[in-house]
Amino acid sequence: MQKINQHTPQWLAKKLLLIGGSEIWSLVWHYKKAELEKFGVNLKKDKPFRSPLAVFIKIRHGVQDDKFSAVNRDFGLGMEPYIGYRLAKQLPAVKVSRTSDFIVNPVLHPLACCSPDGYLNLPKIHHGFPLVELEDFDNSVKINASWGRGASEKKTARHYFNFDAEQGARWQYIFQHQYQMLVMGLKWGVLSVLVPKEKQFDEDFYKGQMLEKARKKRFKELDIIYDLFIYIYTIIPIAKQLILESLEQFAEDIKNDNYEGLMTKDDAEMLEQDKIALGLAFPNRYGSLKLGGSAQDIELDYLLTNRAVSAEAEKAAKAEKLEHANLLILRTRKYSEVVGYTHRMAFDKNGHARFYKLK
Repeated sequence: MQKINQHTPQWLAKKLLLIGGSEIWSLVWHYKKAELEKFGVNLKKDKPFRSPLAVFIKIRHGVQDDKFSAVNRDFGLGMEPYIGYRLAKQLPAVKVSRTSDFIVNPVLHPLACCSPDGYLNLPKIHHGFPLVELEDFDNSVKINASWGRGASEKKTARHYFNFDAEQGARWQYIFQHQYQMLVMGLKWGVLSVLVPKEKQFDEDFYKGQMLEKARKKRFKELDIIYDLFIYIYTIIPIAKQLILESLEQFAEDIKNDNYEGLMTKDDAEMLEQDKIALGLAFPNRYGSLKLGGSAQDIELDYLLTNRAVSAEAEKAAKAEKLEHANLLILRTRKYSEVVGYTHRMAFDKNGHARFYKLK
């Protein structure tokens, strides 16, 4: 295994050529749909963050568009110290450490690499007995110091994660964590997911405030806002199999330059990524489409025009909504709540007006 420090020029250059932890689910999701569906995976709900074609273009042509991940990446990195603090509180016997390692493992696969968030260590065995034992996610395995160092993966998710959290982590998170353990040659790890307790804290508006609290280590204030869900895993054999087989199939597509086989067919959001990736790789071939007079072009022009009209209407509606909210606040300034016939207005913990429909 080769180690490089994260966020260095060498790291930036190297990771363009390899498959990192955040990308492995794109490959498994694409190549192993039938197998995943047998496990009950909802392929639409659990779609990858980066499209398979975007990953292909990154490896094959060394270009990628980062606008899809910048906000979430910065927020995730900024909240890592707080997640580490919460993890240490919830698993007090476990030593939690951060790392800037970037690990390349050509023995596992020529494309394998990962940027782990940190490591975990359990107290050593004393007089032949483990001082601490952890049970994995399904209580089938007991983990102690004899297992060696563990991998720590930290995630931030939106409020809706709370509704599924008791059932387990998202498949994308699980496969990323499994892949990182394989790349690092570790036997176990902890996946930690930080989630807002209330839907109101989901909004991007709050991200700056939360990052500022994390930077200043105002952790007790953040405790009121977030839940931390912890999942302990060992290597899952079927996950390892699907990961390695997907890497092999992807390497074969790279070899044959089979980019068309990775294009998204039925998801507008993923197809948007595909188009950007293709534009970066082939600027002369995937550029402008000028509509003519065919029936298909007339239909496309209808969609284009209505999209533009809808956007203008949405913009006007937002301005009207803000005007109505401001007038209501000004005219009811001495009240903390206004209850109408069908809706009510109340102020949240941060002093922002929230509007709710009455049941």
